[in-house]
Amino acid sequence: MILRYKLLYLFLFIFISSYSGFFVYSEYQRTISEAEKLTQNFAELLALRFEKVFARAESMLDFQAHQYSQDILVKSAVPKNKTKVTANMGRLIKNFPEASAVHISDANGDILYFSEEYTTETNIADRPIFKALKEKPTDDVFFQMR
Repeated sequence: MILRYKLLYLFLFIFISSYSGFFVYSEYQRTISEAEKLTQNFAELLALRFEKVFARAESMLDFQAHQYSQDILVKSAVPKNKTKVTANMGRLIKNFPEASAVHISDANGDILYFSEEYTTETNIADRPIFKALKEKPTDDVFFQMR
């Protein structure tokens, strides 16, 4: 009789353990599946966000590239046009918080206009992005992320 109870308890223990194990495993699989879906959704949202940011950046740079005439893109024209151009660039930055700054340089790499105040002259002729554009000029909008 005692052996029968021990076997019954053993059977119940094995049954409950198996059921619990199956339940834990199925919950684990469900959690993994939900995490995969959540990660996929998050990745898609990030991709859409980046597309939007890049599209806005491209639009802003295209606007800048076509807003000014070629005659203000020389050093001698900077004192006359600096206030107006800087104000325009500042408004663009204000309306586009993802961008930290906008600079306009001449063909020699000297930055003529800044969207923010700088006290020193800067030359970007030694930077890879400037060299790439110098070697292969393009009318397309070209920007660099840091």
